[in-house]
Amino acid sequence: MIATLSALIAAASEPTGADPGWAQVSAWHALSKLTVEMSIGTLEGEAGPQVYRVRRTLSGPNRPTATITTDTRRCAGILPVLKALNTLPTPRIDTPLRETGDTGGVTNVTVVADGVGYSLHVPADYGRRAGDGLTITSNVDTPLAEWVERLQTAVRACVPEKP
Repeated sequence: MIATLSALIAAASEPTGADPGWAQVSAWHALSKLTVEMSIGTLEGEAGPQVYRVRRTLSGPNRPTATITTDTRRCAGILPVLKALNTLPTPRIDTPLRETGDTGGVTNVTVVADGVGYSLHVPADYGRRAGDGLTITSNVDTPLAEWVERLQTAVRACVPEKP
């Protein structure tokens, strides 16, 4: 009975998997197989300035899956990182048909076996025309990688990882 009540209280304090938020972020480490997944959402019904929440889940071999949730009320350092998302440079479309004479990244792909892959899925539009959203993926040393690492650092500053 007490275990059931504790589980219900914990479930009420954490957003459920049914609430993916409006942005999904991930970082997967090829060598260690560590995966970091974050969802960003808006807390509804809050008085005062808009409050945003970040839910982070860490998973990987030989470690229990751990999920934490924080928000911009409890962790003010997250807000500037979330605002920076609106100015995150997006990659250009890179095909062999580009007429600049530059072969671009399509023919010069380097695979990094121990790198980190990053992804971001956010709402997007074409000005006044609705869009389905935008998904960006990248490796290290990109604006997306830098932004994801800044978000992780801001979250860790408020909710440290448990060993």
